[in-house]
Parts: sequence; structure tokens; C-alpha cells
Amino acid sequence: MNIFERNREDIAKDNPLALSAIRLLQFESEIRELRNKSELYFHLAHDLSAIAPFDCSMLFVRNIVGTFKLELVKNIPDADGSSELVQKIHAWLASDKNVQDKDVLKLSLKEDINFENEKYPFNNILWVPIISAGELNVGLLLFRKKEFTDKHLSLLQRLSKTYGHALGALQPKKSSFFKGKLINTIPAKIILVSGFCVSLFIPIPYSVLASVEVVPDDPFVVTAPFDGVINTIEVETNSIVTKGDLLIQFDDLRARNEKNLAYQRLEVANAKLENITALAFDHIDAGYDQAIAYTEYGLAQLEAAYADEMLAKTQAISAVDGVAIYTDKNDWEGKSIKMGEQILKVADPKKVKYHIELPVSDVIAIKKGTPVTVYLDSSPLGGHTAILDSISYKPALTASGVMAYTLVAMPEEGDNPRIGSRGTARIYSGTSPLIWQLVRRPLQFVRQRLGL
Repeated sequence: MNIFERNREDIAKDNPLALSAIRLLQFESEIRELRNKSELYFHLAHDLSAIAPFDCSMLFVRNIVGTFKLELVKNIPDADGSSELVQKIHAWLASDKNVQDKDVLKLSLKEDINFENEKYPFNNILWVPIISAGELNVGLLLFRKKEFTDKHLSLLQRLSKTYGHALGALQPKKSSFFKGKLINTIPAKIILVSGFCVSLFIPIPYSVLASVEVVPDDPFVVTAPFDGVINTIEVETNSIVTKGDLLIQFDDLRARNEKNLAYQRLEVANAKLENITALAFDHIDAGYDQAIAYTEYGLAQLEAAYADEMLAKTQAISAVDGVAIYTDKNDWEGKSIKMGEQILKVADPKKVKYHIELPVSDVIAIKKGTPVTVYLDSSPLGGHTAILDSISYKPALTASGVMAYTLVAMPEEGDNPRIGSRGTARIYSGTSPLIWQLVRRPLQFVRQRLGL
């Protein structure tokens, strides 16, 4: 036994009240050493009985909406918030007049809580409010078979202040505005609600988002001149092309053979015409065949010219200066193509436009000349401004399987983003109240679900 314990026993023999004071100071010291609110709540609901005996306790904590909810019950890990007693207590706590008093209160289970159950053993109740920073956010109900004495009330009144002080130390600091009483007054609440309602009708810019791609404006398009096969593509994708450069070499075997045959037929027709012309001087009947020979010779000339033209088309020549744009050589070389099929483009990198796909579900009232802001993935923080130039008459199915309208926007002069860049376009359409922008999509979803 140490000196302190011997001294405490001596004190207890001489002065029992002094020992009670020491126990109270030690208990208050334990409260101030609690590290968080969870420890404080547990200590309040369970350990308080060591100095102020009771049989059962219920701890209630005010939630974010301002109502008290059951947090802990002594000796019961999971509090049953659906029980009749707890529901009655919640109803009692819901009345502001019941929780305005900052003092410890004696309650009657039957008269105050309005709970009648002869089998319930704990009829004596104490309400212990825990005031922190001038606010009542935690309260403790103590239940006991025996009646609580005035000694209990005075002791719990002191300890409630100690718990409140400890809780205040654990609470995050609030601004002076929320810390005071101004925000809790009825005029302040009316002003706040009125301001919120008014803000719902403030007109703000109305806009929608849509996917966008930078595409060339008025490019030179190379298409297949006939059904055939591509031998080689002579330029690399995204490479510089000058006017007159060879772009594509098509398979020319058939065209070259047809040219040879056409020129052979031309020689035959020419020989026939010369022979008939010579015979016409000696035989009158040969003159009748001369007109036919002339016609056949002219037809052979046309066929030879057509064969020359088709052979020339086996080489695609660039008509402009620019950049070659296509997917990949491996996608085209050695592959059969249909006449009119687009293969590549030669575009001026300084002449671009924005190709926008606006889903049908996001359509708003827009017209030519509407401002557009483009945020490209390559520069998400730098917006490009543009003006809407055209809108498709009806939607079409996009590559991603979405029905969308095709919009074309022209960039500002001097703004030349890289061809092929993708991003998001924000399309503006005047202003509309904030409340409409908040409820538009939910209303649209409900309408589609209900088929209205």
C-alpha cells in the first residue's frame, strides 16, 4: 500500500466528504482526457454510473437536420430505435419546450413520456442535457428503479457541465456567424428560405455539352474512280503534300490492257478506212462502205481516248497543297474498293471547323450564330470560341450508337486547332431560370418512362 492510499484511507476515516470530492475530481479528470466524441459518448452512457448510480441509460445526439436520434443504450450494443419506448422519447424530444431547460430534470415515464407499461421496471427518469458552446446537441436519459435524490441532481448538474466542456473541446471550430444565435432566429430563417427561393428563379446561361472533333474545312477528297484494288499509297498520313504529288497508285493491269486493245482496234479501223478509200476510186460500190468505215474509225478513237483516261485515273494526283489525312496504309493497300469510296483527304491545316454531335436527349433551342465554347482534350483548360454555322435537319445514328444532330461550328479567325483533335463543346442558348435547369433532366426522364 502506497502513501497516497494510506492517506486516502486516513482521510476517509476522518472526513468521508473529502474522499467523495477526490473521487469527483478524478472522474472529471478522466472526462477531460477523452480523445474523441465516440469515447465521450461511451463514457457518458456507461461509466457515469460509477459515480452517479443508475440502472439504464439512453444517449441521444442531435443530427444534421436538428432532431435527436438514439445513439447508445447502456449494456445493449444495438439500440432498438423502433421500440415503443424509444419512439415515445423521440416524440418528447421533438418538442422544443421540453429541451429548452439547461438543468437536469426529473421526468415521469407516464406523464411526461406518455409511456404506460406496468412490466417496465425503471420508472424514475432523469434528463441530463449536455450543453456545448451554448447549444444542446447531446442529451442523456437515466433510468432507475429507486428514486433519484437531490444529491444525484446536484452531482449530475456539475458533471453535465464537465461533459459539455469536454465535448466543446472535441468539436470542430465554427465561424462566428454560425456560432452565434443570429442564424437560429425566425427572421434569419425566413431570410435564408426567401433567398433560396429567389435564387431558383435567377436567370443563368443555358447550355448543353456535346462531343466535338476538329475536321478540315473544304478539303480535297480523293475517292475511288472505279471498282478495283489499291496497290500503294504514296504519301504517309499527316504528311505535307504539294499540288501535283502522286497520292495513290491503283492496280492498272486491266486499264493498261484495255488501252492496248483500244489502240489495236484503232489501227484496224484506220487500215480499213484507208483500204476502202483507195477502192472507192475504182469501184463505185466501195464508196457506200466509206461512211461506215469513217464511223468505225471515229468510234475507235473515242475508245482509245477513254482507255487513256481510265489509265490516267489509276494514279490519284493531288490538286491542292495541304496535309494528307487518312487512317493507315495497312487499311487500304491491297484491299478492293468500290467506285466513289472515300480514301483520303488533302486539307489545309489553317482551314478547320468543329464537327459536333448533339444527342437528341440534350437538344435545346439553338440557331445559327449561337456561341460555342470548345474544350479539347489536348488543352482542357484553354477554351476555344466558335460560332454555330449549321444544324442538320434530322438526327442520325452516330458511330457510338446514339441518335444525334450534326452541328458545324466555325472557329474564330486565327484559331487553328489541330485536325483530328477531340473534346467537348458547350453550346449556349440564352438564359433560363436555375430551377428549370435543375429539374429539366428529371422531368425528361419521367416523361420518357411514362411515355408522355
